[in-house]
Amino acid sequence: TYERIYSISVLLFAMVTFSSFVSSITQAMTHLRQVNAQRMAEENVLQKYLREHSISTQLVNRVLHFLHQRAVLTTACVRTKEHDVPSLQLLPQEIVVELRHEAFAPVLRHHPLFLHYGAGDPGALRQICKTAVQEKSLLARQQLFGRGKHV
Repeated sequence: TYERIYSISVLLFAMVTFSSFVSSITQAMTHLRQVNAQRMAEENVLQKYLREHSISTQLVNRVLHFLHQRAVLTTACVRTKEHDVPSLQLLPQEIVVELRHEAFAPVLRHHPLFLHYGAGDPGALRQICKTAVQEKSLLARQQLFGRGKHV
């Protein structure tokens, strides 16, 4: 009788564990379907817009190529930026300034102007890192500066 109770408990435990495993896989698949459906809906709206406005094939290809590159860039090799890390908002301003200085000053010092400026007045370079530096990820041949365009 103890063997029977043990066998039944092991069987029940195995059934619960297996059903939990199947449930988590089903939930993950449902999430993937929802993400894919959203992406497809966005692509359909874009295709509809381009078709209804009689956009040239050349420009359509440029738009689609850019969006594809952007999708690859965002999923592959984009550096983590300060605004992507919510816990940095909790730090005191002094530590944030120090973080920004250590992150951006070496990059700025590659330019001779900032190299000499930072050597002459390290506090000024720290101030530039604090207030004037902003990270932005760009695709190949994507325009950063333009007439009347703010970064």
